[in-house]
Amino acid sequence: MTGGDTLDVRVTANDSSGIAYAGYRLFRVRPTDSVLVRAESTVVPANVRVGVFQTPVYTWIVPDTLLTGNYAIVPFALDRSGVYTKAGKPGANFNLVDGQNPVLQFLGPITGAKLNVGDSLLVTAHLTDNISLQKVSFVGISTRTPSAGIDQEIIRYPQVTAPSTTFRAGLRDTLIQRYLRVQAPVDTVTDTLVVTGVVTDLANNVDTVKVKVKMVNGPAVTFLTPVIGDSATNGANLAVALKGVSVLGVTRLGFRMQSAAGWPTPIDTTIIVNYASPVKSTTMQANIPIPASAPAKGILVITPISTDVAGQDGSSNPLMLAVRAGAPPAPTVIQSVGTRIETKDTLFVTATGSTIVTVGFEAVDDATGTLIKRDSISVNNSTPLPYTLLLNFAPTVQGKKVRLRSFAYDGGGRLGYSVRSTGVALTGIVPAIDTALVVYGRTYSLPVNRNGSIADLAVDQARGNVFLSNLNYGRLEVWQKGTQAFDATGVVVGSQPWGVTMSRTAPSGDTLYVANSGGTNLSRVYVGAATASGMKEDLSNRLLTRVSFMYKLTEVRDPSTGKIRLTVSAPITYSDRPQYVQQSSSGRLYISTKPTSAAPLGTVRYMDPSAPAPDERFILAFATPGSDPNSWLIANVDNATVTPASATSLANDALTLCDHPSGSTAAATCISTTSGIQATINALVAAVPQSDIEYGVNLDENSLGLSDTTFAAASGDGKWITFGEGNTKRAFGRDLLLRDDGTVPGRYTYASPAINVTDLINNAADKIYGVALDKTGQTLGIHGAESYFAAVALPFTQRLQGKKSTFAQGAGITFHPNADGTGTPQQNRLAFVASANGSIEMIDIAYYDYQRGSLATKYNLYGPLRASLPFPGDDPSVLFKLFGVSSAGLVVIDVTAADILPGP
Repeated sequence: MTGGDTLDVRVTANDSSGIAYAGYRLFRVRPTDSVLVRAESTVVPANVRVGVFQTPVYTWIVPDTLLTGNYAIVPFALDRSGVYTKAGKPGANFNLVDGQNPVLQFLGPITGAKLNVGDSLLVTAHLTDNISLQKVSFVGISTRTPSAGIDQEIIRYPQVTAPSTTFRAGLRDTLIQRYLRVQAPVDTVTDTLVVTGVVTDLANNVDTVKVKVKMVNGPAVTFLTPVIGDSATNGANLAVALKGVSVLGVTRLGFRMQSAAGWPTPIDTTIIVNYASPVKSTTMQANIPIPASAPAKGILVITPISTDVAGQDGSSNPLMLAVRAGAPPAPTVIQSVGTRIETKDTLFVTATGSTIVTVGFEAVDDATGTLIKRDSISVNNSTPLPYTLLLNFAPTVQGKKVRLRSFAYDGGGRLGYSVRSTGVALTGIVPAIDTALVVYGRTYSLPVNRNGSIADLAVDQARGNVFLSNLNYGRLEVWQKGTQAFDATGVVVGSQPWGVTMSRTAPSGDTLYVANSGGTNLSRVYVGAATASGMKEDLSNRLLTRVSFMYKLTEVRDPSTGKIRLTVSAPITYSDRPQYVQQSSSGRLYISTKPTSAAPLGTVRYMDPSAPAPDERFILAFATPGSDPNSWLIANVDNATVTPASATSLANDALTLCDHPSGSTAAATCISTTSGIQATINALVAAVPQSDIEYGVNLDENSLGLSDTTFAAASGDGKWITFGEGNTKRAFGRDLLLRDDGTVPGRYTYASPAINVTDLINNAADKIYGVALDKTGQTLGIHGAESYFAAVALPFTQRLQGKKSTFAQGAGITFHPNADGTGTPQQNRLAFVASANGSIEMIDIAYYDYQRGSLATKYNLYGPLRASLPFPGDDPSVLFKLFGVSSAGLVVIDVTAADILPGP
């Protein structure tokens, strides 16, 4: 039998003394006992005596909720002498089976809903069964028909089954929500997704329901309030706030709220905000009155509406909530805080409830339990969500761990503290007290829509300005202490600006040089104005460099005849696109060059920026010895050719060298001799005294090539320049060092020979992530897998002095502005290393294993690290400042004496 069938029972009883009554009992038979389900009987009138009695037919419609299993019908009777029925056979047995399927109803998503590609899918379903539910599963599949014509099923959301075993016994009605995570890698096709739900009951009856969802690429929309698990209050406003995000830009954001059928005063309200200019991230909110007649437990459905600038709709997965029965609960408070925070950071809080009026936070020292700060703000229905609470901690809190808890009061005085959910729909709520490290410094975001790669950083300490080269946007980003922000426009310069350095020769210190790596030029920028709007490139004096060549020659003399035979290579060229740049005290600019696919090695060059057409001059002193003692390497000339003499004559080959006066646009002068290479060089120098020819015997031209990132740094006095070869495929990088104190006209004073370069490689054996020199160039610092330091003293300019284990990867290195060798007073005897573990480590440059402190940062730093003395107007407690770059912007750290550990 099944539920809904009719059960007809008639009992016949006989006894010689007569029957008093008769009937039956219905039992559910279990393995160890029986359970009475139903009983019916009929009484024979007292004045009637019958020996055989037959009851009327008992008719019972079997309920569909009756548990399945074996049942027994047991008749009974009583005779007139008071004797009950003797034990005997049951009247009938039957088996009850479940013939009714369970029912699954999708509440979300609904047919036609939209879901963003890559988003998780929230499924909400109402499950019912006549007897007992067993389990439910959901899966999301797209079906496609390729050119072969055979349908393919693409599982975009793998199956989720709930519960992990079975529902509790006897569960007949439940609402369930589950998130389906997108299959990785993410399928980006915007077609139809079929979400299939399958529910089974204990009898393994099945109901399968499918709903079609449109996959879209529009804005990603999230509910700020209400959140899953919230409820509405009749007679009060319900605040709805949405956040829309789109890389293309949001042009429309809103929602539609609908009440379920049967409400006395129905709700069907649509509110949309249109944006004249697309925005990448935006929020909107509105307050919807809930009628006083709204039925308790009545359902509201809120469906997001959004569109991006390309006309693509965003996700429309609805949120459902019910009208609560009874008094409103305390506010539900959700806070958002990272594990690392800055003193000026903002705590984002979402509070939902009945008319939130106050939102606040309290911060406690994690080590001592001391209250550091408690603060709050007043809010109303128009206050944007999420609520923003400024932490505004004192600088002394830097370096401490704090416990943060937020709270909110509603209009009825009810208080709620921050919570977090351990499950779907805010089930398993637990208190949320977040622990965070208060890091050093403050991060300043780059201008909106210009968050490009920052290649280098320069500090104008006298004016309180910091300049960042924005590689992707062709400009300098200007941060000013006076405004504590970046200028919205910045300073437009050449293509792909990379290295930047303040001029050492500008009389007012108001010029900045910028290496434009997208071309072969450098910008000269006036930075002496009080505001960024007055800072501009001196475009008419942009440094347009000339091409530089190098030639490999050989000279062989016949020992018997003295005949000179010569060979010359084709011009040896490298990319001339400037990368990093530094200026010496003499005014010359020293640059590294950026390789290209056609010229895959960079070089080190120097030039005179005061020249009308600066030449990028090679520095052959850095080359290693070659393998041919008859070879010559000649650089910085316009042309070199050989005119061979007849092989049968005793005449020498002729060498022609051509060059122009260095730094000019004058035409080249060519000199030819048959007296060999040195004689021809001497003749060229005599004819063109301003020639910048450089040459050497038996040099390996390939050793001058460097990897694709060659860092540059200068000593504080500008007399020493260093270059560090980064991003090598080898386990080590080369460091090149030169001195330019102005004592040698037209060129540098000293360049470290290859033996010195090799000496540091052999002893340090490390990579290079950044290089630095101290105030007068007494100490060279390099950041590699470890940080290592070398003494700069002639003739052994790169002798390793010590290493310090720092984080194995990271960014730049710099010295205290007053660090000047090992004899520096200990308060200034410091180097700083930016590591990829979110810290700047302070190292003693005389006692290398002695760490003088560590400054945690909110984000990992990359690229340049700079130090300066305090800016005008800084607090007297600030000893010096550090500047770095993270993915979030410029990091500025004011360092005080309390932040530094004492040295030996």
